[in-house]
Amino acid sequence: MAVPKIRVPEIAAGLAYIKSGVRYDVPQQDFSAICMAENCTVTVEAEGDRYEIAPGGMIALPRGTAHSLWRGDAAIRRHQSLQPPFSQEERTGRRQGGGQIFCCRVPTSANPLPDIVPSVLSFDREQLRAENRLDLYFELIRHNALGPVENRGRILQKLAEIVATILLEHMLRDLKNRGSDLTGAANDANIRRALNAIHGSPKTNWTLAGLADSAVLGRSTFAQRFREATGKSPLQYLAEYRIALASQMLRESEISIAEIAYKVGYETDSAFSKAFKRLVGLSPTTYRARELNR
Repeated sequence: MAVPKIRVPEIAAGLAYIKSGVRYDVPQQDFSAICMAENCTVTVEAEGDRYEIAPGGMIALPRGTAHSLWRGDAAIRRHQSLQPPFSQEERTGRRQGGGQIFCCRVPTSANPLPDIVPSVLSFDREQLRAENRLDLYFELIRHNALGPVENRGRILQKLAEIVATILLEHMLRDLKNRGSDLTGAANDANIRRALNAIHGSPKTNWTLAGLADSAVLGRSTFAQRFREATGKSPLQYLAEYRIALASQMLRESEISIAEIAYKVGYETDSAFSKAFKRLVGLSPTTYRARELNR
């Protein structure tokens, strides 16, 4: 899979100590952030969703999305801002039994696909190990960031570029597994805008004209370039993406079929079931039962 070349112009990294009972708010920024829990479980909230990051796990916010984080071992009593790189004042939590987290940030301009990369990526310890040994690369970043290492800046930049490449490759592979091969769209920003519109709101009643508008292209030019980039027509891609999302929800959740149909853009259960059977070969009910018995 062709992954666009990534260059990281700078990286800041350090430790923060978060106190029990304090919710730390990080504003929207022009930096991609990565946070790794070291000695406590950290809850991160971004765009209304919550993620539990156990020790050894990691959460990335490639778009610099505003988020909050806190330890889950006590009720939240107060709020405090947190902005990497961390000041000495923010390090004082160590002396008060604070939970230790290691955080990095790089400019969002280092992201070669800003309109496709999701707002949040999270991995537990085992997933980091399985993903080309990301756990090892993060340990090397930590060692170089916190230790007395010569040429620290250049070493950190190179390590950050490797990590960013692995994460981007993971994201593209995950989308491909869900029926969205974006390799051909990597160098076409207009088509990426349309893909981002579909991925961001699959339940929208998209038309060819609406998707062409999102790509800032005329309909005929858009349809041709979209097929060249994805191998599918825009509406075929939309239908297959919706069914891929529905399949995932049927496998991994107990959400009702009616709710799944609504989430992926179908007005009625019957319309959803018909489309699902046409593309998968089974009804949603049969598909879910088969997957549960595997």
